Amino acid sequence: MFPGVRAGINKHAMTGSPLQKPPPGSRTSSSRSNSVIAFLLLLGFSNELPELPEHYENQRDLFERVEECQAAVFIFVEVDDDNVVYFDATASRQAPSTRGFAPILAQGVDGPSVEQVLTVPDDYPQDL
Repeated sequence: MFPGVRAGINKHAMTGSPLQKPPPGSRTSSSRSNSVIAFLLLLGFSNELPELPEHYENQRDLFERVEECQAAVFIFVEVDDDNVVYFDATASRQAPSTRGFAPILAQGVDGPSVEQVLTVPDDYPQDL
């Protein structure tokens, strides 16, 4: 037996020949790797969601629930007199993958003008 190879395991029987195309609809190791990387990035982003500003702590009723999310995510969008958009969000730390989307969205819509925010495609969140 070769070092590092367990008895009775045929590598090509498990993964197929490296020269064969995977069957249609099957997930390749590269797509699994991409999914794992995307999940780990979301976990990292979930730590970047800032705490709510103090003046919103007792005003949770101002926040809208994002219905499309599996776990509860609440957002509040405010526009100042200069047409600058401010975006705040809150989400449970027990749902880190869902929580990870909020800072990504905030990076694009917190701080620009209303006109700039309105150029963001309506389906942008689905592209994430």
